[in-house]
Amino acid sequence: MGGSSKISALFISLLKHLKAAYRRAKTITLIVDNYIIHKSRETLSWLKNNPKFRVIYQPVYSPWVNHAERL
Repeated sequence: MGGSSKISALFISLLKHLKAAYRRAKTITLIVDNYIIHKSRETLSWLKNNPKFRVIYQPVYSPWVNHAERL
């Protein structure tokens, strides 16, 4: 398993945790940046099979909308 696959697996693990924690929610909306794990083949496949999740990607090259970039 490559490096990004391992990290994608960690992100998917987080998504599974959110799904369990908010099992009654009709929709879970995520706002994410364009980091590779958010768009990896593994992640996109998992999201396709879990339509409860709505993913909003921040614009590319726009660190001013990502407050974590300010730290």
